[in-house]
Amino acid sequence: MLTDAQWSVLEPLVEAVRPHAKVPPGHLRRTVGAIPVLGSNHTKG
Repeated sequence: MLTDAQWSVLEPLVEAVRPHAKVPPGHLRRTVGAIPVLGSNHTKG
């Protein structure tokens, strides 16, 4: 999960490139926060 400080840095960058109306903004933080977790699960062998 992202901290408030991490999200405050990432949110403007994500909003600048995000296709609008794809993911409700309320779930966007959770979705972005899950990316490192998903990536680390695929690297464990």
